[in-house]
Amino acid sequence: MNATWRTIKYKKCLTALLGSIILIAMMGQQLQTTNSYRRQLNSSPTSPSSRTRPVIHTFFHPLLPIEEKVLELWKDEWYRAGFDPVVLTLDDAKKNPYFNEVEEIVTPLHGETGYNALCFYRWLAMATVEGGGWMSDHDTFPTNILPLDAAFLPRMGAFTSFEGHIPSLMAGSKEEWDRVSHLLIAMIPNIPEGMVISDMHALMKLKEEGRDKNGIWFDPPHHSMVIQGFRYHSPGVVHCDAMKIGKVNHMSHKVVHLAVDKGLFPYKSSEEDPYGNLFRAEAVKIFLDQWREQCSVVDKQKTVKKSSLLSDYSELKAKL
Repeated sequence: MNATWRTIKYKKCLTALLGSIILIAMMGQQLQTTNSYRRQLNSSPTSPSSRTRPVIHTFFHPLLPIEEKVLELWKDEWYRAGFDPVVLTLDDAKKNPYFNEVEEIVTPLHGETGYNALCFYRWLAMATVEGGGWMSDHDTFPTNILPLDAAFLPRMGAFTSFEGHIPSLMAGSKEEWDRVSHLLIAMIPNIPEGMVISDMHALMKLKEEGRDKNGIWFDPPHHSMVIQGFRYHSPGVVHCDAMKIGKVNHMSHKVVHLAVDKGLFPYKSSEEDPYGNLFRAEAVKIFLDQWREQCSVVDKQKTVKKSSLLSDYSELKAKL
């Protein structure tokens, strides 16, 4: 009986010990990922080493002047929400040792700097960022997301796409961005004939393949992070309850066209701009300003300014 009891006790202790070892290993991996991401937060090409805001990246290469207005609004809104917006470019993508190989693949398909070629290059640019991090399309704007939401990489740095296979908001460690960029290019031959060879459709095929095979997390669209479009009850009247859902709003060309068709586009359309493309930035700004005003949203920009003034006053008073 005593021997049996000792055997059981030994097995329990061994199980507990193994569990502790696994837990410590997981914590170590999380700590390594966190420290790497913190280093990235504290070393951005656009800010000093004292950075305290979380970083949000996008990729941009000027093709149309009107899109530069959308980019400027993207930077303004993310900074206003408490983030440091960092714009990656083609030069960043070229730092990736995999760039020349990818260029040879996509140039015959889309030209050297065609739109869909650039969409593939953005993955290479993010794979060069120390620690990895968060990336959004330049037409994805913050709504309910808080800086604390991006203080850590989700799922211990595992690659996550928050709008299904639509790459509007994504996050992952540097290693994951590099790994998934390779998977994405390798998936090009599997894109069905007649379908545009884009990073979105390559990501769609990876989603169909399943996480068991590729380790990529795909959150369902409109599940908890990403919503789309001008959420109005009627023209000019924001649907405040609808805007409480999600953390960001993806203002794609598709939803802009839809708003024009439904008479909900908050900028006067014209015959020269029947789909709202020319004034997308102006329309999104109007909507976001209306949302803040009508839905009593706390303006973080004003809060930051007040906090900075109080800090400056305190420092000046201490010197007197």
